[in-house]
Amino acid sequence: MTRELTRREFLTLAARLGLGSAAALLAGCQPEAAPAPPATAAAPSGQPSASLSAPTPTSSPSLTPQPTPTFGPDQISALVSPQEAAFLADHEIWSGEETRPAVMMTYDDFGSEEQIDKILDAFRRAGGKATFFYLGDHLLRSARSIERIVLGGHLLGCHGYFHEKPLTSLSASEVEAQFDQFFRDVAQIVPGYRVRFFRAPFGSINTEVRNLAARWGMQSVRWSFTSDGLTPKTRKIVLDNVKNGAIVLSHMYRYFDYMHADRITQGLIESGYQLVTVADGMKAADRFNGQTG
Repeated sequence: MTRELTRREFLTLAARLGLGSAAALLAGCQPEAAPAPPATAAAPSGQPSASLSAPTPTSSPSLTPQPTPTFGPDQISALVSPQEAAFLADHEIWSGEETRPAVMMTYDDFGSEEQIDKILDAFRRAGGKATFFYLGDHLLRSARSIERIVLGGHLLGCHGYFHEKPLTSLSASEVEAQFDQFFRDVAQIVPGYRVRFFRAPFGSINTEVRNLAARWGMQSVRWSFTSDGLTPKTRKIVLDNVKNGAIVLSHMYRYFDYMHADRITQGLIESGYQLVTVADGMKAADRFNGQTG
């Protein structure tokens, strides 16, 4: 049974994570064309099934971020109405609001603590937020990074549990098992956090997978263009192609996506863009007004 952290314990953990005054403020108030498979990412082992195993978390006590402090994976059927699920399935997000100069930088797969720290530190310096679509089988071994992502006000999304096969090649029960285990692993690291966005591995998605994700309260997210991340021209690719409402696909582990994160974010800020999460930058027409939780 998860115990809520006291204010002192919260600030002690925040200090360990290097989050300083931002954590103190959060403690004082309680407030939310498909790419080829990554060439350098380690392929997870095992086939999805109704019961997926995962390593023991390496993190110390979990934080308890709000906005849905009572949420747990077993509550999903009660929290997501048929009307909301139908809306989410019918409103796949391809781009954001075009009436303001905002860009949504998104990062897929997983990364080492050092790689993710470089990205998070770059956004902190730029005063912006990002969206991270994490692979489920790396959640528990990346507990500290997940805590930093959530505590820093960034958005954590689902990228499936394994990156071995497109979800479109699996049965409905196998896809459900991946979503179920993903939500349970997130609940171990950041109890109460509700994942609301999903990006399919390989970008491979169909109506059935969208509907299954929507039943879990997750809205499918695509992208406007990819940063590449494997070439020194990565920054130029982003700055040359960005426009209002753009969703940029990057990867946490690709060298130029994390090593040049400072240059990319500063370049976007200097060009007059705000750096926002998918939740903040999505079109009003794609936003379900009756969301619960």
